[in-house]
Amino acid sequence: MNSLTKILTPSEKQASLQKSNTSSPKTKKKGLKKDRSKLQVRKDRVNSNYWKKKAMKKWGEVMHHFKRVCLVNDGCSGNLEAHHLLSRAKVMTRNDIDNGVILCSLHHKWSTDCSPHSAPVQFTEFLRKNYPDKIDYVMEHRNDTGTPNYKNDYESLCEMLE
Repeated sequence: MNSLTKILTPSEKQASLQKSNTSSPKTKKKGLKKDRSKLQVRKDRVNSNYWKKKAMKKWGEVMHHFKRVCLVNDGCSGNLEAHHLLSRAKVMTRNDIDNGVILCSLHHKWSTDCSPHSAPVQFTEFLRKNYPDKIDYVMEHRNDTGTPNYKNDYESLCEMLE
């Protein structure tokens, strides 16, 4: 028998089991965390995916509410899509309505003449010529960094729709 192995008497086993069933201070602390639901934990973090998704959805609603025709061709008013001038990966400008434009699906993704996805150079030139304020916005905010507050973004966007 290994010298490290100890044979317990039945009373020692019972005492050992009773000790393991009592909660330690660490267990009590963990128990406090479990009092809040997973949803509540996400809601409490202002930069959680919960608020990020809600803010993005609201951003699209606001964009469609205020701009009802394609930026490139105002004759296009069906199948409109919101487009971010600065990538959604730029978290500080992700939910800024100045960072967006409304385009029909043709001019958003497919047009080889003027589309931010299929013809980005031509689209940039179009903006430079017709909407220099959009180019100014991009140049001013392209290096913005920080920690986003998606909950605040969501609440601000909700106020715009009121």
